[in-house]
Amino acid sequence: MSQENKYNLIDHLDRLLEGEELAQVENLILNDQEAARDWQILQIAVEAIQEAGLNDRVAAIGKEYKIEKQAKQHNGSAVVRQMNISRYILRVAAAVLILVGIASVYKYTTVNASSLFGQYYSSYELNTSRGAVKPAEIEQAYRNKDWNKVIILFNASSEKNNQAYFLTGMASLETRNYQQAIEDFDHIMKENAKTGDSLFQDEAEYYMAMSLLANNQVAQAISLLNKIKADKNHQYNQKVKEISAVDYQIMEWKSGK
Repeated sequence: MSQENKYNLIDHLDRLLEGEELAQVENLILNDQEAARDWQILQIAVEAIQEAGLNDRVAAIGKEYKIEKQAKQHNGSAVVRQMNISRYILRVAAAVLILVGIASVYKYTTVNASSLFGQYYSSYELNTSRGAVKPAEIEQAYRNKDWNKVIILFNASSEKNNQAYFLTGMASLETRNYQQAIEDFDHIMKENAKTGDSLFQDEAEYYMAMSLLANNQVAQAISLLNKIKADKNHQYNQKVKEISAVDYQIMEWKSGK
C-alpha cells in the first residue's frame, strides 16, 4: 500500500476526512485487503493506547506532527506528504510508531479467551418462574447464590426441565465447572431443536458461548457469538454487540476464523 494511503488511513482514524476523500478511503478499506488489515491494526493500536494510558504521550507527539505539517502548508509547500520529510518529522513519526507498536503488541498479547470472559461475563439474574415442574426450591437456592445446593437439588430431582438444566448450568459456570455448564446448556439447545420449543434457548446460547470462552474453546465460542450477533431478535444480541470490535477481531484472528 502506498505511503499516501497510509496517511489517509491515519487521517480517517482522526476523523479529518470529509466528502470525496472520506468515500475514497472507506472504499479502499472495503476493497483492498492490505488496507483493511492496516485499518484493523490502527484500531487495535488506538484501543491499546487507551488501555495502556499512553494517550497523553501519543497526543503530544501527534500535536507536534500536525504543527509541522501546518507550517509546511503555510509556507506554500507543493507536496505536503512527501517521502523525504525532515529529520524532525522522522523523529516524531518514529516515536509514534514505537508507541503504537508497543501498544498493539500489548493489546494483542493480553486479549485472550480468559480475559474476554472476565471482562464481559455477568451473572444471570432470575426474575420470575418460567418452569413448569416444582421450580421454587431450586429457584430459591439460585437466588441465594447457593450454587452447590442448586446442583444437589438438580441431581436429586427425577424430573428435569429446561429451567432446571439452565440454572444448574449457571451454577456450574459460577463454580468454574465449565465443561459441565457446556453440557447442561447444550442439552437445552438439543432438546429445543427436537421439540420446537424455545424456553431458555437464548439464555442457553449466550451462556454456552461464555462457557466455551472460559473453557478456552475459542472457535466454538466465536461461532456461537456470531450467530447471536447476526440475529437482531436474539435476547442477547445487544450484549454481544457491546463486546469490543477490536477484542472480537483479535479473538477471531487467534482462533483462525
